[in-house]
Amino acid sequence: MKNIFFITTFLVVFIFVPRTAFGAVAINEVAWMGTNISANDEWIELYNNGAEAVNLTGWLLEATDDTPTINLTGIISANGYFLLERTDDSTIPDITADQIYTGALGNTGEYLKLKDNTNNVVDDLDFTDGWPAGDNSTKQTMEKTISGWQTSLNSGGTPKAQNSNGTTEELETTEKPKTPTVSTSTNPPIAEAGDNIIAFINQEIKFDGTKSTDPDGDELSYSWNMGDGKLIEKPSFTYKYNYPGTYLVTLMVYDGRYYVSDTITVKIQSGQITINEFLPNPSGKDEEEEWIEIYNDSDSIVDISNWRLDDEASGSEPFIFPKNTLIAPKSYIVFTRQITEIALNNDKDSVRLLLPEGAVFQEINYEKPPQGESSAKTGEGFVWNIPTPGTTNIAGMVINESKNINYQVSIKPEIVKESSQDYAWLYQNTDKKQIEGGYTTIEPVSNATNIESPTSNLAAIKEMTNSKQSTNLVLIIGLVVLFGFIIGLILVKFRKKYQQPNVFR
Repeated sequence: MKNIFFITTFLVVFIFVPRTAFGAVAINEVAWMGTNISANDEWIELYNNGAEAVNLTGWLLEATDDTPTINLTGIISANGYFLLERTDDSTIPDITADQIYTGALGNTGEYLKLKDNTNNVVDDLDFTDGWPAGDNSTKQTMEKTISGWQTSLNSGGTPKAQNSNGTTEELETTEKPKTPTVSTSTNPPIAEAGDNIIAFINQEIKFDGTKSTDPDGDELSYSWNMGDGKLIEKPSFTYKYNYPGTYLVTLMVYDGRYYVSDTITVKIQSGQITINEFLPNPSGKDEEEEWIEIYNDSDSIVDISNWRLDDEASGSEPFIFPKNTLIAPKSYIVFTRQITEIALNNDKDSVRLLLPEGAVFQEINYEKPPQGESSAKTGEGFVWNIPTPGTTNIAGMVINESKNINYQVSIKPEIVKESSQDYAWLYQNTDKKQIEGGYTTIEPVSNATNIESPTSNLAAIKEMTNSKQSTNLVLIIGLVVLFGFIIGLILVKFRKKYQQPNVFR
């Protein structure tokens, strides 16, 4: 049933959807040095390795410095050439130009881009640091090969003809661009761009096309369209995106005759997934109460399927997040030891978050964890603190920049009263004791001689509160009596002033 659906879909698309030629047009030869007749007789050759003719109307060939800028017109036939001559058609006297353009190529190099009628870059030559081939003195041109670029065998190159075998010593670039060199391949290659990727802004991402193969054993050239306007012509490399979004990344491989592509989806997310807190030495049993907390700092749901949690490299087996493990925006997920089976040591260890391919994304090292306290992330680093699984961390920090070690200072929270109980947190002042490679702790006062117990302190606070309330009551009564006395005096005076004596006649 699945095969029938696939075949039906293929036939509908093939028959009814208008086909356009695949982007097999490339810059094939450049006479940046001119000819023996004139250094101004520059020319550029395009080649179409596709099986169909391509209408170049609306295409653009331009240098990043805008000289030259060529608005292309005309049609390039299948497996055909398209010759661009500078200024007039006398550049190559015995060959007719397909189009005339103006604007000189720099002898020290250029960055040329070939764009189709939808403004997609289909080929580019980044030679701003100098042309990799060609000879200005002998006027030998720069020709494309399957492995890079070469200096033509003869002066004047091979305009509108197959490229030569090159000079004795071929000059190659660090790139491996598409090449229109004729091949005897009978089978197309197989492109393999890898799996779909989920990553974050400015994260280095590894792209690898070396699993692409060719049944005939032909050497392959590689071209990656990164989905953001960037073309990279290397088998493998690392790349990072500066903005969030979903990018369609296409790898195109070429065996000298056939172009074949493979497309993957790269989803770049704005926020970051981080280890936010962990409890390595709980007050109870380690196997029951240890946990690691992950936080999603973004404004969108993040899928961490196939990401991994583990301790140091030689420790527990990594825990792989199962498929469809999602974290809501600005939310926490606590993973217990009972689920992950990750045992955190009570002397020294590390907690690591790894990408699906196994690369370490985040690692926190610790030693001598205080019992019952978690290592919590703050703006300045991780500190030992009161455990807050699933909620915002609470910690006070100072940094000793000279030693790069975090110290935790005393915290004196306000007394909190809830409906069911009264309690007060009391912490002794610390001298910021240093622990090499780790943290310092704040210890709750238990048997200190200079500080009263929480119960006595709470009683003293209540006593002070009751005393203050009594004083306030006496003051209020006094003010009421005084106010009444003043009002009485005013009324008596008012009555005497306006009252007239009775006169009897």
